[in-house]
Amino acid sequence: MIAALKADFQRKCQQAETSLETSIAGNSTDQIYHLRSTEQVLERARRMLAQARSTVLFELFPFPLNALRGELTAAASREGVAAVGMVLRSEDHVDGVRSLIPSNASQIREVWDSEVLTLIVDAEQALVATFSDGRVVQGFWTDSLYLAVLLHNAISADVVLHERGGPDWKGPNLHLFGKRPPGLVALNRVAERP
Repeated sequence: MIAALKADFQRKCQQAETSLETSIAGNSTDQIYHLRSTEQVLERARRMLAQARSTVLFELFPFPLNALRGELTAAASREGVAAVGMVLRSEDHVDGVRSLIPSNASQIREVWDSEVLTLIVDAEQALVATFSDGRVVQGFWTDSLYLAVLLHNAISADVVLHERGGPDWKGPNLHLFGKRPPGLVALNRVAERP
């Protein structure tokens, strides 16, 4: 029985790899893939950065940023690739990358009990993940053009808002609604689970 389960698991892993490789080869699957391990998330991010042809947009907390620093630098150094995003500390600046530190970075760290990775490449594929103690809490990758463009525009707007917000800026939710929405509060509770 164990041998059969191992064989089935190996077959499913191979199918997943084939499906993701097909997507990487330029045949969009227009799917959303649930990534369950830190290795899966970081490997997907590395592949995305290696494929970047035009834009790299990100919001990276220290853990994923440090894991991807070399690949982010390499992507930004390629001709025609512009890399822009938000980091939370001055030591998180990446050479060749336009890294913005929001004025409310310390508050962002307080609200987010987990480490966040948001990466959109060429507005063609997007990866979002949260980590707690180096483990993935949630991770999703998609090559859906609609979702990639939607996330690209949302993160672009977030970067611009934080860039122009000034020292008293508390973020878009407090600015627009005067409070944090229930989903944001609930997400932080999810990150606290063992």
